[in-house]
Amino acid sequence: MTTSYDKQKTCCFTGHRQIAPDKAQSLIKKLDTTIENLEEEGITNFISGGALGFDIMAARAVLRAKEKHPGLRLIMAIPCRDQHAGWHFKGKNEYEEILKVADDIYCLNEKYCTGCMQQRNRFMVKNSSVCIAFFDGSRGGTAHTVNLAKEDGLRIINLVG
Repeated sequence: MTTSYDKQKTCCFTGHRQIAPDKAQSLIKKLDTTIENLEEEGITNFISGGALGFDIMAARAVLRAKEKHPGLRLIMAIPCRDQHAGWHFKGKNEYEEILKVADDIYCLNEKYCTGCMQQRNRFMVKNSSVCIAFFDGSRGGTAHTVNLAKEDGLRIINLVG
């Protein structure tokens, strides 16, 4: 599955689910600035995987940027329709609200299955030229996605630091 968007004008996000409360505000500012800078470079499509933590934070940042730049598009690439089934109430509501206002939703599987998160990550990387990461060097899905992005030659902007 591929998007109908120009890969050269598309950016994806990858990052950790846990964000220390004392780092959240500075990370939000970095996201806002980075999205603004990319918009000035001609990036208009932003793909979020919709996971708790950084993905949701990034989706909200794109929605804020759309207020100023209505030509921007928020694309949600979700691994499965029931991704949020086990989430707490607040997270579920926020996720559902973002899906309602997203410009497009790519759902890769009807139900959760082994490997669906990695499938989503490959989809995002395959359809992007830039990857904004919140990656602290630890092992896991974010590391895997950053490595995929490096292998595919994406420009990686890491907001850790």
